Amino acid sequence: MVSKVSITPSQRLKTGLALGLVFLLVFATNQVDKRHFEKAQYNLRSIFEDRLVVKGYLYELQEMVYEEELALTDSAAVGMMENPKQDILIQKYGEPALPPENAVTLKICKKSSKNTPG
Repeated sequence: MVSKVSITPSQRLKTGLALGLVFLLVFATNQVDKRHFEKAQYNLRSIFEDRLVVKGYLYELQEMVYEEELALTDSAAVGMMENPKQDILIQKYGEPALPPENAVTLKICKKSSKNTPG
């Protein structure tokens, strides 16, 4: 025999409210998690831009300085001293937020690049 269970309107209301509350809790948790993931993504992107990209700029600048040193030892390569790409890299190096010690180094590098004959 099958017994017929009847649900009263107050039980339906309580069940609906409980389900609604669970839905709101899940939704709120997802929103909080989404904010945390966005913040983590922003932090990783800023680390990449502030550190790793800058290392690439420094590597390219090092290569250019080395080529200039070689040009100074070779009297036939006097025209190699003018390198506008070097100024662009120095400018790009200063775009991200720099720690104080790197900011001082950047100022020295900018002064020395302006004072080089070329």
